Amino acid sequence: MKTNLYFLFKVFLTSALLIFITGTFITGQDVIVKKNGDEIKAIIYFYRPSKVMGSPNEIIVGTNVPDEVIVKLKNGHWFKTEYAHTGQREFITGIFSINSETLKIDIEPGKIYYIKCSIMKGMGMQSQIEIADEQIAKKEMNGLKEQKTAK
Repeated sequence: MKTNLYFLFKVFLTSALLIFITGTFITGQDVIVKKNGDEIKAIIYFYRPSKVMGSPNEIIVGTNVPDEVIVKLKNGHWFKTEYAHTGQREFITGIFSINSETLKIDIEPGKIYYIKCSIMKGMGMQSQIEIADEQIAKKEMNGLKEQKTAK
């Protein structure tokens, strides 16, 4: 009995120490990758081709965890952000916060991502979000205006 209790105590102590060191389980914080003291972030380009006349002014792009709005993307614009939250992320997009669409992606520090946001034709206010190949994204972004502010 004493041996089992000692073993359980060691397992608990080891687990608690690992959780305390990484901070991921208790705080839910992301792993921050640093090089020479500087934080390494992913670069994400969100873009929205201007194909639909009379479409809503903005598509809202955000995440649930952490709960944030990243950008309110205007028609015919692109927006660049440095993103520090690494690991599995679920981006949510919608128009006036209705008919939301999601995209799950594994964000790695130092990488560049292109995410296309658009309105689905014939579906009313249904937004669409998808990861785009770099070459295709650059071609589609050509001629779009840079959106300097997120909101």
